[in-house]
Amino acid sequence: ASWEQVLRAAQPTLDQSGFVNGPWGECLHWAVVFERTNDWSRLPGYSDTGPAGQVIAFAGECGHPVHVMQALERNEQATNAAVTRGDQGFVFREGPRPGMGMAPPQLAMPPMGGPPMGQPFPQQHMMGGPTQFVDPFKILESLHQVRVVEQMNMLETAAGLLGDVLGHNLELEMANKYLVQTMEGHPLFFAVEQTDLLNRQCGGSCRAIDVDVVTLGQDPRLISQATGGMDWSYDVLGGGVDLTGAHRFLHLHKDFQCTCCCINRPVIYITDASNGRPLGSIREPWTCCNMKFDISDARDNPIMKIYGGCCQLGLFCPCPCGPCREVVFNATDTKRGNEVGRLTKIIPDPLKWMVADDVDNYEVDFQNIPVDWKALVLAVALFIDFRYFNSRSDKNQDFLHGDSDGW
Repeated sequence: ASWEQVLRAAQPTLDQSGFVNGPWGECLHWAVVFERTNDWSRLPGYSDTGPAGQVIAFAGECGHPVHVMQALERNEQATNAAVTRGDQGFVFREGPRPGMGMAPPQLAMPPMGGPPMGQPFPQQHMMGGPTQFVDPFKILESLHQVRVVEQMNMLETAAGLLGDVLGHNLELEMANKYLVQTMEGHPLFFAVEQTDLLNRQCGGSCRAIDVDVVTLGQDPRLISQATGGMDWSYDVLGGGVDLTGAHRFLHLHKDFQCTCCCINRPVIYITDASNGRPLGSIREPWTCCNMKFDISDARDNPIMKIYGGCCQLGLFCPCPCGPCREVVFNATDTKRGNEVGRLTKIIPDPLKWMVADDVDNYEVDFQNIPVDWKALVLAVALFIDFRYFNSRSDKNQDFLHGDSDGW
């Protein structure tokens, strides 16, 4: 369903503050965000009233009373003020949706530059407007935090559990997949590993890495694969995701490197996948115990360091509760030495930890990280997972075969 169909079927409702909520409020909200992050005046479909004005005018076409249109105008003014402050949260209090209390999962997304709760960023405009991709760098520019959710591949998990029961290492390395979303749960990007089977299965810490990051749009097939939480792909040879037609954002590439102590340390390169423009690189230097990553820009100038100390409960006593479920990495500006951001590796929940403890989530707090560096920090979160948290532990084997200290 298009947003035109959604709005025709939805009755505008007001919250206690007089703001329009529900589908009408969400659609207007993302229309305003789109106006603030894109030069919509050059788009012929919006040259007269703009996306937000189009939503308000459509309310009149649907026969809604004047006070509803006035309330939508208040929404527009308040949302503009909030976006100016750097806040993209809804100005209204969310009300129940007709029939189920949340947006139907099968709906196509609003074409106004941002999604309602639980839905992905759009790539098309509503009500017959022209196709237009939202600039992913503009999306990152407006965000202070994102969450990276790693999917749990069911075939890989089944193979690992079978190995636990048999007392043998039957780990099968399937292609990793990650959903990047806002802290409120709005899907933004989908990261899919494209590394070949030989590297995944036999390369170990020296393995090559290739990851494509795309912007989520209105392709229901891709949306379903990105937001399901579980990865049901059984394609052991590739990523199992067809990204044909998807709007490319980033590409991460690391060559196969034989690394030993301080010799030939791993480096991964990040490019703008839409045009091949280099964005920078991430190098993991040699350290005795700690985890450290040096980030350089496209000209190989050092810009940031990301550091994770070894004396964290989440490293030597990981479990899904309290401080033991987290590992923190601090990002500092190389020149000034001040902290500019933070990455936190988090165990998602007890069930995933029990059956697939190599599946983790990451929260990225951009804090004072410049816009040009945010994509590199997002890439660091993925690289950290590949380097340190990509293998199953033997805790289940230890428990099943008599060593209770494994838990």
